[in-house]
Amino acid sequence: MAASKNHLLANAHAHLNLIGWVGFAIYGTYYHIVPAAAQGLLPRIHLALSVVAVGTIAPGIAIVLSGGTDGLAILGSVLTLASAILFLVIVLRSRAS
Repeated sequence: MAASKNHLLANAHAHLNLIGWVGFAIYGTYYHIVPAAAQGLLPRIHLALSVVAVGTIAPGIAIVLSGGTDGLAILGSVLTLASAILFLVIVLRSRAS
C-alpha cells in the first residue's frame, strides 16, 4: 500500500492485523498462562473457528472494498463473534475450576 499509494484495502489489512495477529496473540497468551484452559476439545474447536473466521473476514472486507458483495464479510463477522464468545466460555470455564 505504501509503495503504490493505494490504500483502498486498508480496512481489510487492519482487520487482518487486529483479528489475526492481536486476537491470536491474546488467545495464545491466555492458553500459555492457563494451560488447563488449552486442554480438551473446546480449545481445538476455538482454534479452528478462529482460523476460518480470519480466513473469511479479511478477504470478505477486501471484496466489499473492491465493489463486490458483502456475503463473505458478513460470514466472517459472524464467525469472528462466535469465536470471541467461545473464547469467553473457555475463559469462564477455566476460572471456575
